[in-house]
Amino acid sequence: MTNAVHPISLGPIAAGLLEHDGDVEVIAVFERCCYISTVRGIACIGIEVLGDGPLNVLMTSGNAAPDWAALGITREAKGGVAHGQLHIGDRFALGLVGLSVWKPPPWIVSTPARLAQSLLELRRSAAPLCPAEGLSGLVLGAGRGGDRASHAAADLVADLRKDFVTSLAADRATPKFLRTATLLLGLGPGLTPSGDDLLGGVFLVLSAMGRTRLRDELWAGLEPELDLLTVEISAAHLAATADGLGAAAMHAALNAILAGDVASFPAHLATLATIGHSSGFDTLAGMVLALDALQSNM
Repeated sequence: MTNAVHPISLGPIAAGLLEHDGDVEVIAVFERCCYISTVRGIACIGIEVLGDGPLNVLMTSGNAAPDWAALGITREAKGGVAHGQLHIGDRFALGLVGLSVWKPPPWIVSTPARLAQSLLELRRSAAPLCPAEGLSGLVLGAGRGGDRASHAAADLVADLRKDFVTSLAADRATPKFLRTATLLLGLGPGLTPSGDDLLGGVFLVLSAMGRTRLRDELWAGLEPELDLLTVEISAAHLAATADGLGAAAMHAALNAILAGDVASFPAHLATLATIGHSSGFDTLAGMVLALDALQSNM
């Protein structure tokens, strides 16, 4: 068995999945990462530039993405975890014992004045950078998006904002809020559809602001619909955000907003622009939508 890559770190969800021996199967392969399915859930094996995240198993393979096929990693390739080692086929293995487990930093406590200034500056900086595809333009731009999915979602996003304010005031997920959120599942382009990413941003903000009751009620309403309305990989990422866990870049951006660190916004926006098809900005849009609603209840 050969191993041309070296493990670096594990995300907390990946660490929990891979501490148990069992079979794995590759379910998707991309340039910088591949996804594996275990009996307990999904993990993502990726190169260091992918960044830390709850599902991620990070590795280094030099400056370029590995040749997955040369490593025997193709869709439906089989492998397993045994005695602290993850293997796929007979050409890929990663030792898992002793790897550091990434944990996000604590959420920063904000103030109404600081948050208002952050959101004002963030919109000014983000609006011209919103991707043509996805839903971010509906929240961060001029209230419109450039593709078919954003046009279809415009009323849904407006309703979600309004229903969210009502739910925050009641400290419970109203039936209308749950219905609107459910209609966003699976909507839009990308491996993780834009509607899912936007909801992921909402979940992260609810965790950061301590509104865990509303967060958990929202998840309880969405979880039974995931198999029907979205894809397996996106559902795994959304489940992580429902536990308050997103990509490291998402945590850093949200903490910068909460801290009022406007000088760092350009760097955070540049990083988010590299995440997925439009996932970074769609998640940011969900954060801003939720923070707007929370601001009216602070």
